[in-house]
Formats: sequence, structure tokens, C-alpha cells
Amino acid sequence: MSLAIVHSRALDGLAAPPVTVEVHLANGLPSFTLVGLADTGANLLFAYAATTGNLAVVGVLGSLYPVATVILARWLLGERLSGGQNAGVALALTGVGLLAAA
Repeated sequence: MSLAIVHSRALDGLAAPPVTVEVHLANGLPSFTLVGLADTGANLLFAYAATTGNLAVVGVLGSLYPVATVILARWLLGERLSGGQNAGVALALTGVGLLAAA
């Protein structure tokens, strides 16, 4: 049985009581690692784009992460999109196309 124990202190006013979290890692560690690596890569790419590219464009494109979440939920989980979600995705992707063309 794999078990991870993390000890920390949470600042609560002037006192910092100890906090202990125990997590069973039997089957969850590989997927957790993959998610963490993808998130770290995305943050590094955003930082690189923000320092070398047009910050206005990078900021707008970076704020579209909810669209990616909705598209992945549809593709991977088979979730159905409502009419408003379909319209939002279509408008967001149209905006990306217009931004790329400018």
C-alpha cells in the first residue's frame, strides 16, 4: 500500500497550527504526474510567450482555457454541450481566427 503523508503549517492569524494530509497513492500517481507535467509545461509556454510575444494576444489566448476544458469534456468524456456552450465555443474560436488574421 502506497501512502503519501504531507506535513505543513497553515498560517491562521498569529498561530500556525500543523496540518497533516494523508493520501493513498495506489493507482493515482501516474495520472497525477501526467497532469502536473502538462500544467507545468503550459505555464512555461505561457511565460515564454508573454516575454517574447505580443502580451495583448497572449493574454487573450491564455484566457480561453475554459474553451479547451469544454472541448476536452466533449471529446474525452462524451458530454453534450448546451446551445449556449456551443455558441460560446464557436464565438471564441472565431475570435481566435480573427485575432490570428490581424
